[in-house]
Amino acid sequence: MLKAFFPAIIWSIVILALSAGPGIQLPSGFWDEISWDKAGHFGAYVVLVFLLLWGFYRIGWHHPLPAILLAILFGLSMEVLQLTFFPYRHFEWADLLANILGAITGYGVFRRLIYHLNF
Repeated sequence: MLKAFFPAIIWSIVILALSAGPGIQLPSGFWDEISWDKAGHFGAYVVLVFLLLWGFYRIGWHHPLPAILLAILFGLSMEVLQLTFFPYRHFEWADLLANILGAITGYGVFRRLIYHLNF
C-alpha cells in the first residue's frame, strides 16, 4: 500500500526541502508582473494532489477529499514551519492560498485525465 504513495512522498520531501531552504531570488525584468513564487506554490500543490489521488486510486479508494485535505494541511504545516523554525522564511497567506488553489486544481486535472483515459 505504501508503494502506491511513494511518488507523493518523494514530492512532499521536495516541497519540504524547498520550503526549508533560503528563498530563491529571481532576476528582475520583463516578467516582473508575474509572481513566480505563487506560481511555484500553485504548481507544487497541483502535482502533490495529483500524486496523492493516484496513490489512493491505485489502492481502490476513489474519493478525492482525503488527498485534497492532506495537501492543504501539508501546505499549512509548511507555512507554520517557515514562521517558527526556518530562518529567513516567513508565513504568507498568499502562499497558503496558492497551495489551496493548486490542490483543488490538481483534483480537477486528475479527474479530467482519469475520465478521458477511462481507467
